[in-house]
Amino acid sequence: MITVIGEALVDLVASPDWSCRATPGGAPANVAVALARLERDVSLKARISRDGFGVMLRHHLTGNGVSARDFVTAEEPTTLAIATLQEGGQASYSFYLKETADWMWRPGDLDPLFPDVTALYLGSLAMALSPGAARIESFAERVRGMGQMVVFYDPNVRPSATPDAQAERGRVERQLGLAHVAKASAEDIEWLYPGEAVGEVARRWQRLGPDLVVVTLGSQGAFGLCRNGTELTVPPVPADVRDTIGAGDAFSAGLLDAMGEEYLLGPTGITGLPDLTAAQLGRLLTSAGIVAALTCERSGADPPSKAEVIARRARITGAAGRGALQLGERMAEFPLGQQRGRADDRLIRDADDLGVLTRVVELRQHVPHGLEPGPFLVVALHHRPRRGGRVGVVEHRLLGLGVVVPFVEGLDVHRAELPLPDRVDLADDEPGQL
Repeated sequence: MITVIGEALVDLVASPDWSCRATPGGAPANVAVALARLERDVSLKARISRDGFGVMLRHHLTGNGVSARDFVTAEEPTTLAIATLQEGGQASYSFYLKETADWMWRPGDLDPLFPDVTALYLGSLAMALSPGAARIESFAERVRGMGQMVVFYDPNVRPSATPDAQAERGRVERQLGLAHVAKASAEDIEWLYPGEAVGEVARRWQRLGPDLVVVTLGSQGAFGLCRNGTELTVPPVPADVRDTIGAGDAFSAGLLDAMGEEYLLGPTGITGLPDLTAAQLGRLLTSAGIVAALTCERSGADPPSKAEVIARRARITGAAGRGALQLGERMAEFPLGQQRGRADDRLIRDADDLGVLTRVVELRQHVPHGLEPGPFLVVALHHRPRRGGRVGVVEHRLLGLGVVVPFVEGLDVHRAELPLPDRVDLADDEPGQL
């Protein structure tokens, strides 16, 4: 379970003719919804009003799969944000904040924190506005000290709501000490540190606490810096941008989802984040970029489903010339236990003895055949020659922007925390030997 703390508000999106539409919003709420659509278990600690907008927010959140176990019912009115779209789809915001539900946290509202939580997301206005910000900060300090879950922090500064840049810089730098991961945008960096390079600010931030600092660069991609000195900038994921509302929140959700895929949540994440490889960092940034790009291609904070992300990843992998396969495409078998690095050129063969990619299982422990620990795919290959049917199995590691045998839309994907048995059913009617 990933728990998000912060505001759930209503965006009044103003069109060029100044007509408005009301949509659910708030960066933390957007992150929670995006995680749920990425098929992550997620809860939102938010104070949600009893008013009509609050009813809309509850319906939106739970309808998208966000757990309501941490909702706090508030008597204050719902916060309103006015989102104005500029040329190119960039959004600017102004707020109606005074004595609204999101900032009025009371003692005890934030408890309990359930033992199944592996990551805590913090950020945006909930970490900036009194009186609630101090209570959330104290709560996060206690969580960080427990050493059981990764703390993810996105300051997501809003100059229209908190215009004192010097005060905001001090607040953000103090709160960085709570985080294992800090994510910001280039706009955040420029407003807080005018004229300073992103890389230099990232190094300064890392000295204050986070093991991983990530900065989104808009049309320039994304930058990441790890505690061990690993530093990487990845190119942007191509997108037909409609608007950027919720794009940064979608990136945060995509990053958390990718961290889960890399086993970088919970205690293993706390120990693993300081020592990422360039390949790991590239996978994290690119996966997050895909989620953000898909969000930019539609109006409002409307993040993609897991299936849409999988399909886009497969397209990127195929466009990169990595031999991407589509569901049902014919494949060749090769021996079980084949070392991953030597398997790539044997994956697809022009031969009669071929199987069909039908299903994928991700095994998280007890890696067979002496392969190095790490995520890998077990792919069932079906072949039914006239002399009788048989099944082969291929093992492959996640590589680069996707996988050598990529996930594609419609693929039946199963994540399992399980001991590896001698046999496992890889298809409904035929077992595969492992």
